[in-house]
Amino acid sequence: MIRWVSLLGVAALLAAGCAKHAEQTKQTPPPAAPQHAEFLAPRGGEVLVEGQSFTIRWQAPGWDSVNVAAVMGGKDRGHLVFGRDARADTLVWQVPLGWVTGFGIARSDSVRLRLEDVGDPNRFVDSAPFTVRGADHP
Repeated sequence: MIRWVSLLGVAALLAAGCAKHAEQTKQTPPPAAPQHAEFLAPRGGEVLVEGQSFTIRWQAPGWDSVNVAAVMGGKDRGHLVFGRDARADTLVWQVPLGWVTGFGIARSDSVRLRLEDVGDPNRFVDSAPFTVRGADHP
């Protein structure tokens, strides 16, 4: 048996459904924006000096543990720490004497840090470039 529904009846059903959906949408808060991993310090353009200590800070929501590595001018300078609890979110780094000047240059303006998710090597974030200079160089 075929039931015929009038267009007016269909419109009334759609309107009721839309009103109910609109009411549910009003009551349900939108989901929180997903947070992402990022470096909080050092910031791009900051100047670090060989021999001095600096606090590296990050946030990595949802990551359990991280590796922190350094790059200078596109060349890997090694890891600063492996398997650090991501919630610790800080690492004090004393920039070694000669870290830049050992290459015969006074400063490098293209230093970056990399934060890697130990649980998923495809998840990582790089810092903005900052400067490391020798202690005796402006």
